[in-house]
Amino acid sequence: MPRDLGDVIHYFTPEAAARPDEASAHPPPRSADARERRAVVAIPVGDGDVLRAAFAWNLCVELARAGAEAALVAARDESSEAVWPGDGPGPLGC
Repeated sequence: MPRDLGDVIHYFTPEAAARPDEASAHPPPRSADARERRAVVAIPVGDGDVLRAAFAWNLCVELARAGAEAALVAARDESSEAVWPGDGPGPLGC
């Protein structure tokens, strides 16, 4: 039974999880082939859907920590502002 994203991330981004035991503040440079391959994950998040918003946010954070490029794009809506973290630099580094 997987207990952590690191247990299953190799199914989704094998190049990002190649060295799960190596703790590094800066991910190693990726090859040109790895930079050219990009994956897009779409997760529908409704107004006030805190569970899916948290899942999407944490997935992006963990992918970025594993060395993959990650970005989260969400429509700005006043009714769902409480669901998302505030603007500015965060765990994704941007």
